[in-house]
Amino acid sequence: MQKFRPSVAAIITYITLIVIGLGVRWYFNNFDKQYYSKDYGYSEEARRNPFLAAQLYLKANDIEFEAHSNYKLFDDVNRSAIGQYDSIFIHSSRVGMSSTTRENMKNWARKGGHLVLLATEVYDYEFESSRDVFLDELGVRFYESDYVDASEEEKTAELTFNGYEQSSKVYFDTSAYIEDTSGDAAFIAGTEYADQLLQYDYGEGLITVVVDFDIWKNNRIDHHDHAMFLSQLIGRGTKAWLLYNRVQPTLFSMAVQNAPLIVISAVALLLVIFFSNLWRVGPKKADDLRVNREIMQHIEAAAQFNYRRDKGELLVNEMMQTIHHRFSQLNYGYSRLTPIKQLEKISHVTGIEINSLKPLLDEQNESHEQFINKAKLVQQIRKHL
Repeated sequence: MQKFRPSVAAIITYITLIVIGLGVRWYFNNFDKQYYSKDYGYSEEARRNPFLAAQLYLKANDIEFEAHSNYKLFDDVNRSAIGQYDSIFIHSSRVGMSSTTRENMKNWARKGGHLVLLATEVYDYEFESSRDVFLDELGVRFYESDYVDASEEEKTAELTFNGYEQSSKVYFDTSAYIEDTSGDAAFIAGTEYADQLLQYDYGEGLITVVVDFDIWKNNRIDHHDHAMFLSQLIGRGTKAWLLYNRVQPTLFSMAVQNAPLIVISAVALLLVIFFSNLWRVGPKKADDLRVNREIMQHIEAAAQFNYRRDKGELLVNEMMQTIHHRFSQLNYGYSRLTPIKQLEKISHVTGIEINSLKPLLDEQNESHEQFINKAKLVQQIRKHL
């Protein structure tokens, strides 16, 4: 009876399948899935709109959010899309705002609207004003601060609004603070060391002044209770607006304001120019006259320089190399001939006696006449090529 003997290929196949099976079993017994997230940065929409996260948060809480780059909404409040009980966040300086726009805003707030103003203009004791009519009329003063020694917990303000049981922890920018000098503020909030939010009853509406709007930007709204603070500030309203104005002071007003600095800078510049001219000593150097030379003068000057350097040896050698190169092209094996044989070949082609050509073998020129004779011989040879 013939015994069954598997082939070598079958044995290798079986072994391979067993190894693969063991590897798969080991993989599933030891493999542990690990998940990780990779930050690709802000989306293009988020880069264009720094308050996109706040907008999406309010939308999820059934509050509409709309942004505008000017104050045209207040041109005619009666026909405007602004609701009577909406909240409007003013994220810019009000310097340069027209009195008509300012009165329309105040009238709208008196009827039940809520204005949230960002304090931007520092109070000036000399002029007793901050150039922000809203802040001056409310009695609000905005100051800069170097309050940096406290911990983050000490710099975090805790705010509790009427009607809300849960308080909000907010980390305002501590480089500034505000002060109520009128005594009319209905609500004051901030840290132990500084006031950072003031709220005033204004007719049937409210006016709120804060030191920081960046808490609602994409990179900070998820910190602490910034998002909840935003919704509590809006209250039971159904729409919020963000207005930022691009109106800037005129160039003339800025020039008048900075006139002393301009005058001082101009005088300092004139003094620097005056003293720099005093440092020049000695007679004034006359300008060099422009000299025009013909091309042959340049060639002659270059030739004389080369001749004085080695008595014309280099010039002759360069001319002879040109001749040898030409003869190598016309006569096969010319380059392998000895110098005397090359002269014999040249003599045969040009008809010049070999004795007349022998001075070309001398590498040095003993005199100016010898150089001239060599140059003439080279010219005669080149005429026959």
